[in-house]
Amino acid sequence: MSMTLADAKTYVARILGGADDANLLLGAEDSIRRTIGKWSAVRDWNFLLQDNSETTPVAGCVIAGDGVGVTNATSGALFGVNVGQTVTGSGVPADTTVAAVTEASGLGVTTITLSQASTPATVTLTFGAYIPLRADTQTYNLPSTFGKPYTARLISNPRTLKYYRLREIDRKVANQDRGGTPSHYTIYNVHTFQVAAQHRHLRLYPTPSAADSLHLKFYRSMSLTATTVDIPDEYLYDLLDDARAHLLQRQSEDDPRLPLLLQEAKTGLARAIADDDEESEDEDIRFISQQEAGEQRYADFNIWDDNF
Repeated sequence: MSMTLADAKTYVARILGGADDANLLLGAEDSIRRTIGKWSAVRDWNFLLQDNSETTPVAGCVIAGDGVGVTNATSGALFGVNVGQTVTGSGVPADTTVAAVTEASGLGVTTITLSQASTPATVTLTFGAYIPLRADTQTYNLPSTFGKPYTARLISNPRTLKYYRLREIDRKVANQDRGGTPSHYTIYNVHTFQVAAQHRHLRLYPTPSAADSLHLKFYRSMSLTATTVDIPDEYLYDLLDDARAHLLQRQSEDDPRLPLLLQEAKTGLARAIADDDEESEDEDIRFISQQEAGEQRYADFNIWDDNF
């Protein structure tokens, strides 16, 4: 039952009889985008959880005449690419990897270099799963869809990493360049925030001393530009009715229907939150120990060690 943005605008504009009114349809689109932003800010929705365990196809990759340089006309298409990822695609030799990435003036990854010469063309390239960690490399690129971290763990040297805000690490960890097996991570912007190229980075502590792979789970951001409304069917009309209330409030504050619509929008959001909280009947409600909650420390590393 997924709904296109065009149909969603029509549904929202109908509250004012404006299904065929170009200006009201534009207003409906603004209200939908505003409501998506509101719902995104209200909570970390379980339906937005995803991970990097699958390969990522990226359409529209332009392999230059030298066979190794790759660009993409779509802003953000290459943001999550990291050195060492495997690359497959038409005209790409087996065992090809990403040899280098280039960021232009803080605008995210704009160009990548392949490890082997490939056939120049515009193709879909598929990048390998997980983030390949490299010895002596502390910072890694995240995709443009990244919203907030959920969990991160190493695969070759299995352990779950702990998340700390950058401020906490800066205040308590003197030597942030120490090498070893990572046990902590943080998310931040390497560069000044760029409206046209919103992207973030992951930084590991300690700096990896050996190669590994990082399995990252995260909340993606709800899309404000998708041609289909980016929400599960069961919450679709709650979100659109919220957008209707917003449009009516902007266009006709004296409309007698407004109080009821605002109340229904509030109820719909609360109903969606309650439903999103209840993931499974199989999830027991119980007390858990600090160790189970993730408070254990690894014997070979303590982030609060004065020598770190």
